[in-house]
Amino acid sequence: MTTEQQLRQLEARVDDLLRISARLRQENQSLHEREAKLVEERAQLLKKTMWLATRSKPLFRV
Repeated sequence: MTTEQQLRQLEARVDDLLRISARLRQENQSLHEREAKLVEERAQLLKKTMWLATRSKPLFRV
């Protein structure tokens, strides 16, 4: 294999790695956005749970 062929092969590999890196960066961003939404949803559910707990306490007093 000549030096020129090796250089082309290396360039192709670098291009592949750049594409993979860009895809992984996008996936990472999507996962961070999804996590933020899930954290917010959890906070809202906890808030509703606490509200229901305080509202239902008088119903179960004996």
